[in-house]
Amino acid sequence: MTPEHAGQAETQTSAEQREPIGRELTVLDTLFENMPLGIAIYDRGFVLQRFNPTWSEILRRASRSTQVVQPGMHVLDIESPQERRAAIINRLKSGESVRRPAVHYRTPEGDMWIDVSQSPLWTDGVVTGFIEVVDDVTERVLAEEALRERLRFDDLVTTISTRFVNLPAGEIDAGIESALGAIGAFAGVDRSYVFQFNDDLTTMSYTHEWCAPGIAPVQDRLQDFPLANVAWSTGHMLRQEVLHIPRVADIPEEGQADRAELEAQEVRSLLLVPMVYLGKPVGFLGFDAVREEKSWSDESIRLLTIVGEIFVNALQRKRAEEVLREREMQYRSIFEATSDGLIVTDARTGLIVDANPAVSAMHGYQHGELLGQHWTVITPPEYWEQRVAARSQAQEQGRFHVQSHGLRKDGQRFAIDARGTAFTYRGAPAVLGVVRDITEQVQAMDLLEARVEERTREIATLLEVSRKVNATLDLRDLFEMIFDQLKYVLPDYGGSAILLLDNADELVIVASRTEHNPEVAAREIGIRYPLSASSRLISEQLPYGPVTIADVRSDHPLAHAFREVVGERIDTDMVHVRSWMSAPLIVRERTIGLLTISANVPGYFDARRMELVTAIANQAAVAIDNARLLEQAQGRAALEERQRLARELHDSVSQALYGIALGARTARTLLERDPARVGEPLEYVLSLAEAGLAEMRALIFELRPESLAQEGLVAALEKHAASLRARHRLDVVAQLGSEPPASLAVKEALYRIAQESLHNTVKHARARSVHLRLQYDSQRVALEISDDGDGFVVRDEFPGHLGLESMRERVARLNGDITITSAPGSGASVRVNLPLQR
Repeated sequence: MTPEHAGQAETQTSAEQREPIGRELTVLDTLFENMPLGIAIYDRGFVLQRFNPTWSEILRRASRSTQVVQPGMHVLDIESPQERRAAIINRLKSGESVRRPAVHYRTPEGDMWIDVSQSPLWTDGVVTGFIEVVDDVTERVLAEEALRERLRFDDLVTTISTRFVNLPAGEIDAGIESALGAIGAFAGVDRSYVFQFNDDLTTMSYTHEWCAPGIAPVQDRLQDFPLANVAWSTGHMLRQEVLHIPRVADIPEEGQADRAELEAQEVRSLLLVPMVYLGKPVGFLGFDAVREEKSWSDESIRLLTIVGEIFVNALQRKRAEEVLREREMQYRSIFEATSDGLIVTDARTGLIVDANPAVSAMHGYQHGELLGQHWTVITPPEYWEQRVAARSQAQEQGRFHVQSHGLRKDGQRFAIDARGTAFTYRGAPAVLGVVRDITEQVQAMDLLEARVEERTREIATLLEVSRKVNATLDLRDLFEMIFDQLKYVLPDYGGSAILLLDNADELVIVASRTEHNPEVAAREIGIRYPLSASSRLISEQLPYGPVTIADVRSDHPLAHAFREVVGERIDTDMVHVRSWMSAPLIVRERTIGLLTISANVPGYFDARRMELVTAIANQAAVAIDNARLLEQAQGRAALEERQRLARELHDSVSQALYGIALGARTARTLLERDPARVGEPLEYVLSLAEAGLAEMRALIFELRPESLAQEGLVAALEKHAASLRARHRLDVVAQLGSEPPASLAVKEALYRIAQESLHNTVKHARARSVHLRLQYDSQRVALEISDDGDGFVVRDEFPGHLGLESMRERVARLNGDITITSAPGSGASVRVNLPLQR
């Protein structure tokens, strides 16, 4: 071979060797250009050598610069939002890597957060250049901030709720206005306020208000404001519907009067939340946006609805001087960044053609070990379908984003966030995946959801206690409810007891429950503890609040005092007790007793549990006090009833007996003088005796309410009708039929309503005849009382007519309806319709 030929052969061989290298460089260029991360490479003099489009786009947005960045520019000549560039350069020169997560920038397009990482490039132990990697993490940061914002709102509502739990009545107005200010400032509104309806729901007054700086108050001119003037919006409140108006100008035609009123106040957006107490609307909570339009999320409306419930309960407590207290909740969240990995898979075969060390280590493989394997080896089977759909999306739309699970070599599963981009790799279609291990984030979210669920359960429990306190006045039912709620929030507690002060010098156990042995609870009822000097545990805790003993068998002074109080029971009935706490039952700054809780493990009562028990104790104290007030009221009612019966006996039976005596004397005189005329006074005596007997039967029935259950409603009404005929000479027609299969409560209500209605007829109507009609079907029973008396004008309300009002209240309590029909000169009719069972 000639030298020329040899040279040509050598040149051809070199070209063939360079061709695969060129192809590899082309692949790397494609990979570099399509990376979702921004990458820039500098030489050792910090002169820009190369960067991908993602880097330049992130730099442009963050720096708000129109500068055209080109290779060859020194790092200090590039307009950048980063500060302390010189300090960072010095650190890089020393071989140190610099990573700054979630750096915040303000741009014309909005806030932006970037993860920035800068590292030296080494060759044979020498720094030959530097690489800068940037990642736009705005979406992640905003999601985390949105969640923190929600938690701060939850915390704000919780703080308000907690403050109102035991707020004195004199501080409630100031507390509401303070809460309105806090919510208004947090929500970014210009005015927050409370309207309260009057009793007949015709007017409303602007009772509480907060205004942002520069916003004029409107409270003074909105007192006794007619509901009819803004009937469209108040109609929603009366129907107990939330009214959300993001844009006042869009209020429909039927709400034009409302829109005019709002525009006069320069309101642009509005949110009204109804306040309801015992099923009746009592007002509403409102929020105005004046400076700019605003809308509220469903979650915010839900929380504001809770605020409305808190306010209405506080306002009702103010009127009744009752004390409510709710548990303060705290929320906390932790979100940490995770490591990322890169993986390239063949779009046609699904084989892994490249993987960086991070993704290999993430899945438990050595670097290079994943090459040639199918992507399913790092994906749990239940997620294969999801990954296939994501890869198809990448081919069709260019990108995909999924949250899924990865599979480690040892079989463990872990949560990942995966983003993908379709591109060409080594001349073939491929998918570049960016995989981020989000295990810690998911675990933090699970923990957060568990905490939220726990706090929500606690709030629901306290609200349930509050509702039941307002709904029951039976002490036995109340005690069981309190024990049930304690079991719900403290599922592993050992036992509980309620002690009430007796004669101001003793505590007596009135209710008890033990989880391990119900017989112990039964034995505890009636045990008394004197408030003496020897009972230091009891006498010292009453004025100072809750007391806890971490271990009742320890050497702590309180533990000694506890054992001194319970005596031998510490080794018998209380052998399982290790920790103990008590919370005073306080009503209007007066202690009426204690609520005690025990647990079978030492140190059970931490701060959170103490607050829960104290909140429940506050609710229990109010209920017990209400029950005692009811007992006093019932005693007064019994005395009044005895006095009424005495008057009835005097006016009816006593008069009848006097007439009988008088008639008997007349008959005796005529028997001696004129025996033929003795029949007339005897007939008079007989009629009076029958009338007196009917009166006595009716009075005995009233004295023995159990007779209604034994003899039935029909018999009771017949006796009352007979009494009216005999005493008042009324023509009483009773069409009663057979006994209805109604509950005793329904029968008693019907009898009392008939009794009151007939009393009104006798007293006011001057009627000659009365009709009683009783009918029933499979679901309901109806009673009608009508007369031919003077009649009266029927009104919706009956001020001063307690009898008519009491009839309406009885019917309402049993979910029935009552119709009163009358007119002057046309008699009157009362028709009652009740469900058979109640």
